[in-house]
Amino acid sequence: MNDTNIKLKKLNKIIQKYLSKIIHEKIYNLKNDIITITNVITSKDLSISKIFISTLKENYTIIKILNNASKHLRYNLSKKIKTHKIPKIKFLYDENLNQTIKLKNLLETIKK
Repeated sequence: MNDTNIKLKKLNKIIQKYLSKIIHEKIYNLKNDIITITNVITSKDLSISKIFISTLKENYTIIKILNNASKHLRYNLSKKIKTHKIPKIKFLYDENLNQTIKLKNLLETIKK
């Protein structure tokens, strides 16, 4: 694994850590929702970060709220992370996690 990939993975973890805190502190209309950032994928040129989230209930309204607040979140992220470029943020619903949970629940139902 080359040095660029290692740095990118570290940046993704840092974005995940701080963005999670910022969302819970700054987005007031989501305070009662449990939101988990499951993965962050940042392009090599740092132009965009895809933020994958999961919630207890499938709610695409949350994705819309977060994407509408992405400039505000990016600004707050720039205060926490010292890098020459803060990527644009795009929120996506993590379908894989919910599919895994549904499959697990189905298998448990079949076992009974």
